[in-house]
Amino acid sequence: LVPFGTQCTGAWDRGSVSLAWAASVTTPVSSDQDGNVGSVFVVGDVLVEESRGCSATQLLAQAKVGGLGTISGLNGFYLGCLVDPNGEVALATDLLGYFPLYYAIVSDRIFFASSPGLIKQLADAHFEPSPFGIAGVLLTMHIVDGQTIWKGIYRLSGGSMLHVHPQKGLSVVSGRRLEPSCRFFGLSLN
Repeated sequence: LVPFGTQCTGAWDRGSVSLAWAASVTTPVSSDQDGNVGSVFVVGDVLVEESRGCSATQLLAQAKVGGLGTISGLNGFYLGCLVDPNGEVALATDLLGYFPLYYAIVSDRIFFASSPGLIKQLADAHFEPSPFGIAGVLLTMHIVDGQTIWKGIYRLSGGSMLHVHPQKGLSVVSGRRLEPSCRFFGLSLN
């Protein structure tokens, strides 16, 4: 990746997973590992109630307590990647999906980025326009069912996780959802 003047780059390798990343010099990027749980790479900030250490340490602690599926849907603004000792990979987003996670599968590789344009550049593949994705954006002003305006490039919804299993393949796991509630209606503003 060729950085702009305001970006830094790096690489992160764990087993069969290799990540090359570029981020703004002010963006928090962290990693941590535990032999039993796996290795974690985080771009952004994970905000947990009892914050101890960097975001990767917090995500690793969350996975240690609740398992692979608990790294998505946390408070903050982050993209998290966890590679467990069995080779399973999880890509997770924050609860509201503020940190966009776009992904595409080209050949036997998964490309992910915070922009579909970056995937188009990095994947070195041709992506045709998606009539369904374009109609969804024009009619609702939102991405519908994860389909972007490009066929084969998807956006993970907030609080969800992209799970890659060596034998079972790829699946999207819906995460924690915000439940509508009227519990605060009628309360005084004082």
